[in-house]
Amino acid sequence: MVLQWFGLLLLMLAALWDKRRGRIPNYLIGLGYVLAMGIGIQDGTAPIGLLLWRGIWPVIVLWPAYKRKGLGAGDIKLFSLLSITMSGWSMLEIIFLSLFIGGIAALGQVLLGRDEKSPLGNERDEYLRTRIRLGPYIFVAYCVEKLIFIGGETWITSVF
Repeated sequence: MVLQWFGLLLLMLAALWDKRRGRIPNYLIGLGYVLAMGIGIQDGTAPIGLLLWRGIWPVIVLWPAYKRKGLGAGDIKLFSLLSITMSGWSMLEIIFLSLFIGGIAALGQVLLGRDEKSPLGNERDEYLRTRIRLGPYIFVAYCVEKLIFIGGETWITSVF
């Protein structure tokens, strides 16, 4: 249980860093992987190979969005380390929910005419002249998923 609290604190720190600086440092991601693997091993519910696969599949699925400049590398790494500690369905819910919330925020920025320039100077700022840092929305989606679906059926599995 202590490792889960440290993991949540680390996720919150990564989200704040992403909001403030526009990127998530690799040492925070690395520490997150160590904590996530520790949580997985402590729970004893999955072998090491499954934990590694849980960390790899979000990278494979989200890679095309990264290559088309739709997601940042830190966002994909954050999804990857979160997926180590939860089921695939729960992770899909977090991905969908964070992208949905981020999309609403982007629409709000476009409609309000906010022009948030990237400190990195990326070309993805030029399309709609807006940039969404997804880290905070990943944190919100994680918290919503954990609060709403505690011990219950997930909304994706209830649809199918």
